[in-house]
Amino acid sequence: MGLEGVAAFRRDVPGMRLPRRLLDVATIGLVFPIASALGFLAGRAIGGWFDAANAGALIGGLFGVVAGFYNVYQVVQRLNADEEDGETDGR
Repeated sequence: MGLEGVAAFRRDVPGMRLPRRLLDVATIGLVFPIASALGFLAGRAIGGWFDAANAGALIGGLFGVVAGFYNVYQVVQRLNADEEDGETDGR
């Protein structure tokens, strides 16, 4: 059984639906600024190697923001899938 089986098992645990949704939403508030900051710092470091720290910081920050938005997209898709599953299960 791979990780997909573990994720499916967790999704079916009674009484854990709301706390898991709240944690999913809380990750948005944590991952978005962390991804932006790490992208900025990594871009600045890599840009420093090429004597273009400011340009690297800008590009890295943009990559971080894109990664943050991608994470938001994944969380929203997961929440929508859980909501659709709940409607078909009669919950």
